[in-house]
Amino acid sequence: MPDNAPSATTRSAVQALALHPGPQFGLDAAAAALSVPVEEAARLLDALVTQGLLVEVSPLRYQLADRQHSRTRPLPGNDPHRRDTVRRIIDWYQVTATAAEQAVTAYRIRPHAVPAHLSAGVGRLATWSQAVDWLEAERVNLVAAVHAAAGDMPDVAFSLADTMWPLFRLGGHYPDRLEVDRVALDCARRLDSPDLHLAASQRAAEGLCDAGRFGQATRLLQACLHAGERGGDTHRIAPALGGLTAVALARGDLDVAERHARRAVNVSKASGSTRHRVLALLVLGQVYRASGRPALALAHVRDAQRLLQTLTRVDPRTRRRVLPDPYTTVRLEVEHGLALSGDGKHQQAAGLLAKALTAMTALHARRGQAIAQHALGQVTAASGNHTAARRHLLDALEVSTALGDHEAAAARQLLRQLPPGKDTL
Repeated sequence: MPDNAPSATTRSAVQALALHPGPQFGLDAAAAALSVPVEEAARLLDALVTQGLLVEVSPLRYQLADRQHSRTRPLPGNDPHRRDTVRRIIDWYQVTATAAEQAVTAYRIRPHAVPAHLSAGVGRLATWSQAVDWLEAERVNLVAAVHAAAGDMPDVAFSLADTMWPLFRLGGHYPDRLEVDRVALDCARRLDSPDLHLAASQRAAEGLCDAGRFGQATRLLQACLHAGERGGDTHRIAPALGGLTAVALARGDLDVAERHARRAVNVSKASGSTRHRVLALLVLGQVYRASGRPALALAHVRDAQRLLQTLTRVDPRTRRRVLPDPYTTVRLEVEHGLALSGDGKHQQAAGLLAKALTAMTALHARRGQAIAQHALGQVTAASGNHTAARRHLLDALEVSTALGDHEAAAARQLLRQLPPGKDTL
């Protein structure tokens, strides 16, 4: 390639890469944009880096050079090459995000096809760690891709937003989550799909609740509940009741929380959904613990743990038992520990919660780590070890504040209640 003027191939490649929705991209995304095999894309990107048109910001991670952004003549909005390139990029993110989702949330496995224009090897993220690491690394690009698709491809934008749920469940990222949920709701309205709108409303309500926007969350959850009741759809009713329970618990309205939670258990049992029943038992256990009934809390948490174990499957490749939802498994361990502490068994509870914290760390679940640290703070404070309690609560506060989670306020309150001076142990 001549040094004084870029070739037609170079100009075309730069124009295609400039259409990438996020600021940086990896080799596979570049191959999708260029519509070439990964090996060929690698050679072309190396050439662009050599010419100063591209910057390799980290191994196999690129962005256009600053001067190139101003020099690149964008393809017209109605240019078919532009539309095709954007679609290839978004398809690549969709397929790979779906693979990540399925590695993390095995219970949500749904059939999906790899578009013919993408490599057959695209989307292979076999392990939990690979999937979560990819989702975290590509978070900014995934959010940008949702926005890029929302204009002309609302169905694709909705689907991509839906596959991002494991990222937000484990990592929080509430500003991004709330924005993606907003776009998904708008796409569902434009698609004129009541089912998609209800699914997006439930998802958005959960994010709003976690972020402490309880009024907005309640309005969406009540709409989901009423829609489920009108259609007799127990699979809509149970999650809506679970969300309303979470809001009532956060607000300290234990009577309302118990009413919603008890109904959620009954509805989920009638629905035949084991997973919904597990989640309903978990939140009812939380209600009983919050209202000072640890024995009832323990009974319901143990019931949920037994039920969740029935969903264990055997991986046909490794012949190993696989938990369908490791995150909920550990959340139940946290609740188990808190219920034990409520029954006065602080040492046993602390041991269980320490293991839960280790498990949440292994799952790359930042919000889960904050929940476990907060629980350890409560238990060590109850046992009189205020130094340990302060350490755990400060760790929980740091993560919750960074995530924008409403639990940060509860951690601050508990820290203020710790007495100064020496520990009682």
